[in-house]
Amino acid sequence: MLNQFTVRHFVWAIAAVGLLLPQGMQAGCNCGGGVVGGAPLVIAEPTLMVEPEMLSPPPVWGSPVGPGMMGAPAPGPSPVTVTDGSPPPGTLGQTYQRAMRPIPVEKHPRISIVDVRVIGATDVKVYGTNEFRTKDGVTGFRDRRDANLWHFESEPLMPGVPHIYRVEAKFGKGPDVPTQERFFRFVPGRIVTLDF
Repeated sequence: MLNQFTVRHFVWAIAAVGLLLPQGMQAGCNCGGGVVGGAPLVIAEPTLMVEPEMLSPPPVWGSPVGPGMMGAPAPGPSPVTVTDGSPPPGTLGQTYQRAMRPIPVEKHPRISIVDVRVIGATDVKVYGTNEFRTKDGVTGFRDRRDANLWHFESEPLMPGVPHIYRVEAKFGKGPDVPTQERFFRFVPGRIVTLDF
């Protein structure tokens, strides 16, 4: 009789708990080091329903901003104000149009290499444009077999940091020599080819 009484109260307690728990209640995982069952996890149900036409479109490069919003896109649809179809230099639109190939297997998987081909340059240097960089330039060397080819290898690149660099080529010796510059983006695990 004691067993039937205990089982009946146990079943009643489980049913009562099941009726009292909200619909969004779920049990957690069994990661408590031998504890049976995890702590319940409350999942809030959505309370605000927004009609799709009320949402503003995602911000577009060159979209106008509202007054005093410090670069935030204006609410509602806004016309694109880009005058030409080209993105600013060094952006993803130009990076992946360049010739690339994988780095050698023995290199670190997050480094990147740039091969700069510039005809008639006496000196080529690569500088970072990110203000949070750890050092000013990227070390490189001139190819022994081709005097117009320069190789520059980066340190392992940190994800999430824009790795846009400036290449400066000097044509001659002295302080007032003509120079040219190009911008490119290091891509982890790839050798980027840059032609002047």
